[in-house]
Amino acid sequence: MKKITSAILIISMLLCGVILSSCEEGFEEFTYNDGRIVSEDDGRAYIPAPMGFQPCGVGEKCALRDGAFDLYEVLDADGNAVSTDDWLTEEYAGAATSVYYREGITLPAYYEIDYDECYLCEEKSTYIKFATIDDKELIDTLIGKAAGGASAVILDDPTASYTLKFHSKDFPAILYSVDYLVFEYGAYLFNRTDRTYADVAGLLDDYVAPAETETQ
Repeated sequence: MKKITSAILIISMLLCGVILSSCEEGFEEFTYNDGRIVSEDDGRAYIPAPMGFQPCGVGEKCALRDGAFDLYEVLDADGNAVSTDDWLTEEYAGAATSVYYREGITLPAYYEIDYDECYLCEEKSTYIKFATIDDKELIDTLIGKAAGGASAVILDDPTASYTLKFHSKDFPAILYSVDYLVFEYGAYLFNRTDRTYADVAGLLDDYVAPAETETQ
């Protein structure tokens, strides 16, 4: 009987420790439900943005999903935290990053957004910007090509690979990302959303050449 009582006491103490630890952290809890994450505090819901969208930056941890996945603040292009009432993100994982927007916010299709800038980047543990494109005509051309690409199978390895990240002042928290792949015979955009390639040979040479020089 004493052994049973001691075991119950130990289990109770462990459970109390877990509860206290959770309380001390003070993070809001979310649960994934029917394609959304829902706050256990007030029921507000967030929707995962479609593939290709990612946060401009990842800030401080601010919540938990399903008790196991950390959620973070989203940072805008200037490094300022965006309201967690509107946006949340998981840990940065490049194109695979899950970013969530508050239910009630309208997020257009990527090709319907009016982009102001496009960043030429290299992917590491985060993305590194090499150049900023602010030529609106070129930006519109690039996003049009990304949206109008064709399905293809390219078996060759690129000689260089970058990402293009499109940014809009209308949606300061997020970027839309496509791959920019350079081959010996040309350059292509690969749009992960549609799984398509688009020929953009020559369009970005003035931006890529200085970027390659900086990394040498």
